[in-house]
Amino acid sequence: MRIGRNNFINIKGNNEQIDFQKWIAFIETHKDYFIWYEDTEEGKEVLKNIDEIPEDFKSRVSYSLSKTNAYCTKKLSKNFGDCIVKYAINEVSVSLEKKITKPIAEILLEMANYLEAKIIIDDKKEFISLEQLE
Repeated sequence: MRIGRNNFINIKGNNEQIDFQKWIAFIETHKDYFIWYEDTEEGKEVLKNIDEIPEDFKSRVSYSLSKTNAYCTKKLSKNFGDCIVKYAINEVSVSLEKKITKPIAEILLEMANYLEAKIIIDDKKEFISLEQLE
């Protein structure tokens, strides 16, 4: 299985939504691998200038600054934007800029297991082990 930039990667709860507090706990206990968007230089700059954002967009921006978006650290990828995980009520979505690497795949499998969820690729294929990668 090839997993990369053009794939839709979602971590979905097993028959229920993913618990937000468990999501936060996972990211917090894996700070070597993830950084919250609000802790990046860009996030800090956005937060500093939040009052300048038009009201129509402020709630969306505020949401992204409330432990919903985490970027992979240099331990997993060269650039912060190469791998982004985002919490939404029922699932976690993963955005990749390149083909998935073994370290990213391992941490996503660990995340899915911790969240009692499964990784679904393109709404049809389940990713359950590193052996599936090409």
